[in-house]
Amino acid sequence: MRLAVDCGPETVDEAVDRGVDMMVVNHPLLLRGVHSVATTSYQGAVVHRLIRAGVALFVAHTNSDMATSGVSDDRPVLFDAAHWATERPWLDTLANELRDDVAAEIIISDLVTDVWTVHATPTAKKEPRP
Repeated sequence: MRLAVDCGPETVDEAVDRGVDMMVVNHPLLLRGVHSVATTSYQGAVVHRLIRAGVALFVAHTNSDMATSGVSDDRPVLFDAAHWATERPWLDTLANELRDDVAAEIIISDLVTDVWTVHATPTAKKEPRP
């Protein structure tokens, strides 16, 4: 079982590469009504990847917000914190609870999938000019 904040191409690839049969995520892949899951759309491509790999998807967005030891309990009071960073701690709590109750390997994804987080790429050091 793979635990992640989001279900996107990167976290699905992680799950498939690890051979898991289920993902549990906090944020829904399909938030609004869906009329198609064509592979030409972002969500459709992810859904098809999950199906082809035999990976089930469980989204615990509202459940995880309301549950004892859920996202809201584990979320520290942070100002100007990335959305992903405020919800990532819940995965540790969930993993610990699942390890006690489920006979499956529990793997936590640490991929930062927050679309609002800017990721800086290191630049090569330039040689000083003579």
